[in-house]
Amino acid sequence: MRIRVEPLLIEKNFGQVSQEDLEKARRLCDQMHETKDIFLFSDLNQEFHDLVIHYDRSWTTKVVKMLAGAAAPYVSFSLRLEPSQIKDSNMNHYAQIGAVRNGDKDRLIELEVEHLESTLKILQEIGDDLSIR
Repeated sequence: MRIRVEPLLIEKNFGQVSQEDLEKARRLCDQMHETKDIFLFSDLNQEFHDLVIHYDRSWTTKVVKMLAGAAAPYVSFSLRLEPSQIKDSNMNHYAQIGAVRNGDKDRLIELEVEHLESTLKILQEIGDDLSIR
């Protein structure tokens, strides 16, 4: 559901992120790059998205936040299953900051969907592996 709803939120609120928030987001990326702790990475990841995707008081925001909260344990699980995803995920984060700075809404949407799909793919693969057994 997030793959469908988050682009709507980005579309609606693009251009609302402050330069200060982008700088905070960059610092979070730097912290994510340095940590080896999956749970800390997941917390920083959520903090990052709270800065880069501008949230308002709409139902769309409420749905996205609810879905992101429900997905958090699965994000951590996917990172544990596929540790290389940590680096790829953070490279996507840096690219998202660039898209926001460049005013490229379509690129931000594309990057966010790629980000979400990468986690989904890992979870689907492990689900397929488990169903074979």
